[in-house]
Amino acid sequence: MPTIFNELSPELQTALADAFHITEPMPVQTASFPLITRGRNLALQSRTGSGKTLAYLLPLLAKLTPGESGNKLLIVAPTQELAVQIGHVVRDLNAALDTPYSLALIGGGANINHQLEKLKKHPQILVGTPGRILELFDRRKINGQTIEAVVFDEIDALLAQEGGRQLAAIQKALRRQMRIDVPGTGIAFIVPVSSIGGKRALLFLTEHQTLELKEESTLKDTRYDLLLVIANQGYTGSIMDAARAAGAGGGTVIHAKGTGMEGAARFMGIDLVNEKELVLIVSRTSEKNAIMKAIMDNADKKAGSIVFSLPVTDTAGLRLLDEE
Repeated sequence: MPTIFNELSPELQTALADAFHITEPMPVQTASFPLITRGRNLALQSRTGSGKTLAYLLPLLAKLTPGESGNKLLIVAPTQELAVQIGHVVRDLNAALDTPYSLALIGGGANINHQLEKLKKHPQILVGTPGRILELFDRRKINGQTIEAVVFDEIDALLAQEGGRQLAAIQKALRRQMRIDVPGTGIAFIVPVSSIGGKRALLFLTEHQTLELKEESTLKDTRYDLLLVIANQGYTGSIMDAARAAGAGGGTVIHAKGTGMEGAARFMGIDLVNEKELVLIVSRTSEKNAIMKAIMDNADKKAGSIVFSLPVTDTAGLRLLDEE
């Protein structure tokens, strides 16, 4: 009967059997493999000895080409001992492969000069502890731009260290190097969807994930809001001048063009007739009311602006705002 191991290369399957005498996946491995393969963020919780390490290693190793250079996988462990254990798992697999994966252990209890020498070879897999990883990021010895996956092993213990500050610092270092939050290069944001028409559409959008409905009250503590301004065409400069004066960083303009007999387009249920523009501004929730008031009071009255807001549950691209 086919298992997830059939999706591994023949070489990796053989190495798995030779190194660990494993030919059938454990339940946590079967459950997590397809999600990790598709690049999903995932939290694994399973008892000791249930195969958690291989549960994340196997699908991530399957994406790598043994022998290639470049930092691809970063594994963060709370202790040097756990980092060494994870390293042993990779090395045991490597021992059964003709072409091994390149690995560097970068824990805080080892000589950093030896680690720096290993990092010059740009190993694919990095396994280390938070303090040493941060130090190497600060020295620019880890190339975050090539990292494809990050694993926080025993994240409960990582969060307990220094109140989770080191973990947050690693995430910030990765965001900076991967340039997913550089101001001026775009903003990504998430807004909650309260309803959607059609079960097939919902299944397509969620890719058959379990959908958890939350009460509106859980969104009251969001840090950012999306402001949507509907205005007559040609007045976005005036709108943005008013918004910036109240603290907005920037905005995105969508030009609406009417279609159909009545020449009306729709965006989020709002009719946009011909010659309208939609301005999207992401702001801190604490500054939302001031920005909205500034647009209504100070933008050109000929804009005929209508402004409303939506809560934003997550963002990328607002690093300067986060660091102030």
